[in-house]
Amino acid sequence: MAVGYLAFGIANIIFFSRAMNQIPAATAFAVWTGTALVGVKLVDTFVLREPFNPMQLLYMGLILAGIAGLRRG
Repeated sequence: MAVGYLAFGIANIIFFSRAMNQIPAATAFAVWTGTALVGVKLVDTFVLREPFNPMQLLYMGLILAGIAGLRRG
């Protein structure tokens, strides 16, 4: 388990650093954070069997739309 955390942590730092070479830091951080939020909710729902409210799908969609908007802007 600890090896997985370590591997994902190192990969996270590497990919985030590479993204900041290509796009502004604020945009990279917003995309990284939004993607992490949606990913955590999906893991909570499908792996940990947390209750899922259909309104949460709307909010996750808004987060993803914001990420797409930052990419296009």
